[in-house]
Amino acid sequence: METEGTIEGTERLMGWSGDFYVRINGNNYYKRLHNGNNTELFDMARENIGRKVSLEFEEVSTKPSDWFLDRFLLASFNIPRNYREICRISQDIPLHDARKS
Repeated sequence: METEGTIEGTERLMGWSGDFYVRINGNNYYKRLHNGNNTELFDMARENIGRKVSLEFEEVSTKPSDWFLDRFLLASFNIPRNYREICRISQDIPLHDARKS
């Protein structure tokens, strides 16, 4: 499934080095960075607030250890400057609720 949207904002998760959300079309796209030093996607998303992005979604299942929903999507971001990054995203979770999970 492909869709287009506008980056509306970004938020860094405190306590999780490198983890953040990108808000697109009212949905929060969650990115867990296992290497806490890699913040390039977060910085690029923040720099491109207000810009359109295209997204490709593929449904995947999660392991019991995943700590958000019982179901995730896999997203490939095609954002300005030809940057591609594979992300896990969650659907329709307000930021304050997501941080409590």
